[in-house]
Amino acid sequence: FSVIRSMGVGSTVTIADGWGGSATYVCISYYSNAYWSDGTTYLPDGRDAWYGDSSLWMKTCNADGTNTVSYWVQAW
Repeated sequence: FSVIRSMGVGSTVTIADGWGGSATYVCISYYSNAYWSDGTTYLPDGRDAWYGDSSLWMKTCNADGTNTVSYWVQAW
């Protein structure tokens, strides 16, 4: 999961499906200091991460107890 921490705004990823297709996504926002409380991840501004900047997001835990969250949209 450390790769999530290494990809900031403007980074791209390609996700391949099981049928030979793929889609490319671009990171539109990145929060290295999100936090987890009572089973919910929150962005630094207090928003629930599920209602963040896009419906596709990636999250990983940081060594200091915070979370890194990045949001992605399909690149056209």
